[in-house]
Amino acid sequence: MHSIDSQYQSQVFRSVNTLLQGAGGVFSRIPETYARHLAHDYSDGDISLLSKIHTFEYSELEPWQVDEVLHDLSKVSPEEWAELDYIESIDLDAYYNRDVIDDAMASDGHTHETSHDYGEKTDLEYGDKVHRLLKHAIEHAYGQPIGGVYSSGKKPPCKNNGYCRKNNKYVGQFDHDGKTFDFELTPDEMGEWHVAYSLDKASKDKLFKPDTSKTGSKGGKK
Repeated sequence: MHSIDSQYQSQVFRSVNTLLQGAGGVFSRIPETYARHLAHDYSDGDISLLSKIHTFEYSELEPWQVDEVLHDLSKVSPEEWAELDYIESIDLDAYYNRDVIDDAMASDGHTHETSHDYGEKTDLEYGDKVHRLLKHAIEHAYGQPIGGVYSSGKKPPCKNNGYCRKNNKYVGQFDHDGKTFDFELTPDEMGEWHVAYSLDKASKDKLFKPDTSKTGSKGGKK
């Protein structure tokens, strides 16, 4: 790494910590005019996204996870961030978990989308992306095409339901052939992801309900 690049890496996080302390730990309180001073163009063509620190937001990450994301975002390829000048916010939760679903599907031998475009302009854009990836992962395990994927509240993946993510796994429901299934996408100790699913209670009750249509009425006289 060029000496100027190394100098930037060694000094920028002290500036970040100073700005965060002054902002009470809230990224959005950092003045944009201060954030701009964190910009850097690397000698290899990469850039730092820390100049967008005032747009960062997260809800579930631990402090050490936030630090990991900040280090990652301090050196990225500009090609992976379309329309950089127009980014309104960067979802740190989404960026930290960027490889979760792709890793779960890697065994199918297909090439998946690798763009790290987590500078979301709308919640709908990212929610739709999560929906597509969850649907793909479930279909790979289920072996058949499925219908919609949504949270237990029958809502599609969105910020309000954490994009179907709870703690360190994805949970929700999907439809197939008129039935509803509960699913979990969970990592094991080796970091490999697995899909588990089962009929939900309403579908089980409907499936195994005794057929009374052929049962004769009682109490009548012949």
